[in-house]
Amino acid sequence: MKKLLSIFTIGSACLVSNVSCSSNLVSAVGIPNAFKRVPKGEFRMGDGRYKDAPVHWVSLNEYYILATEVTVAQFREFINDSKYITDAESETGEDNGIYVAGSIYKKSGVNWRCDAAGNRRPTSEDNHPVVHITHNDAIAYCEWLNRAHPVVGMVYRLPTEAEWEYAARGGEADIKLHDYIFSGCNEADLGKYAWYDGNNNNFNNTHAVSTNQPNALGLYDMSGNVWEWCSDGYDSDYYKNSPKQDPENCTSELFFVVRGGSWIPHTESCSSSRRNCGSPTNRYGNLGFRVVLAARR
Repeated sequence: MKKLLSIFTIGSACLVSNVSCSSNLVSAVGIPNAFKRVPKGEFRMGDGRYKDAPVHWVSLNEYYILATEVTVAQFREFINDSKYITDAESETGEDNGIYVAGSIYKKSGVNWRCDAAGNRRPTSEDNHPVVHITHNDAIAYCEWLNRAHPVVGMVYRLPTEAEWEYAARGGEADIKLHDYIFSGCNEADLGKYAWYDGNNNNFNNTHAVSTNQPNALGLYDMSGNVWEWCSDGYDSDYYKNSPKQDPENCTSELFFVVRGGSWIPHTESCSSSRRNCGSPTNRYGNLGFRVVLAARR
């Protein structure tokens, strides 16, 4: 019997296992249950700081977003099925970002099979977010999902940064009710929702997904654990001219937006509104991604 991807399973205990098609783990409308619905709505995006300014209104249509960051196990299934060669594996020389004792070093031979320090991961870390992934690799993963497991009328892709921030902040209802600084909480409770330098305890590595509390939409690790690639090209002035409806900056390919902070940066980097960026070929031990499923445009 044909097996489903681990991305289609439910809950952290199932994220690393295959299940048969007879398990009825896909909803009646074809949306994998590992994805959480984000209802359409509008919100004031940004918080007025340099990179996150000006605050502006954004309106988004409904979409679905993976409850966790893409895991090592999920990415392995993609590699095994597609025979894709990641940017790290196709290039010679040194990797551009492993972490040892909180400092950045370069180390040759590092790729998605490795942890943040560049060591080969044991199978016990299959439910950690995959790292050392470039923007190109993340797009290739989404394209493979569309070929291998299509959903009629919908497309798997990286989230826009507006979609990412809206989901991190819990959607329109939770923004109106709480307007938390971080995903699901304010600073006093950040350690319950995020892996970051304040509770990392010198672990110097990623953490298993969904081991902290989720936000109001049921999303884990939107703050902390690993930075996440978005589809938008990065422009520090984009908010000044951003359209209100479903914005996406497609004008730049020199740098792409990353969001959410990680296990290593300070508290402020985990803010739901904090913007950062990377070159499309950057691959770091604290950089991964998650996937959106949305109506075709």
